[in-house]
Amino acid sequence: MDNIELENKFNVEEERLERLLELALISEFAGFTREDVYRIKLHHEYFDTKSYTLARNHASYRHSHIEGDDKFRITFKKEETPGDLSKRLELKAFVQNGSYIIGPVSCDYLESNLAPVVIARGITGSEKRVWLAMTIINKRTAVKFIRNGVVLEIGIDNVSYVSPDFKIKNDYELEVEMIEGNDIDALNDFSNGIAIKYDLKPNIDNKYIRGLKLHNLL
Repeated sequence: MDNIELENKFNVEEERLERLLELALISEFAGFTREDVYRIKLHHEYFDTKSYTLARNHASYRHSHIEGDDKFRITFKKEETPGDLSKRLELKAFVQNGSYIIGPVSCDYLESNLAPVVIARGITGSEKRVWLAMTIINKRTAVKFIRNGVVLEIGIDNVSYVSPDFKIKNDYELEVEMIEGNDIDALNDFSNGIAIKYDLKPNIDNKYIRGLKLHNLL
């Protein structure tokens, strides 16, 4: 499962958000034991071509950091199996104190305009210049659950999508991601239990594509 991200995603109506936060308080759910709860504020900058080549191919390239942290992460994701269960190839590299730590994502900065140049193998077929397409600010309550070596993390997300012309759309989402282990049935059973208990609908779009759609850019 190296470099593969497995998660289920659900839309959340604002009036259900407060009730969902009770997941941070319960000690057990669907046979899983709650291990940890934490809250973070994530900043993501998504880059794409002017014609949204990456988004149209179920891929994304972003720079991310946690508010208060001095390092940020460069991530390239490619949807492997679009559908209710999101299975994505995920490649990462890190930057800290101005030093770029080389990873499997090829990135460079042009001194003239600071626009990153990305090689997205299998997507664009060649080197492409990309631009800031979306800024996403995510206030997340994260809850970890564990059972028999399988670790699942629930992300209860209060998300602001900022377009390049600084218009803002807000939305809410719940993600259930497998952090450790390789038991897709356990992931799906846990996710379905939450969906039934809180009456949630599956969301097949990643946050980047969802933001583009909310702003009528895709």
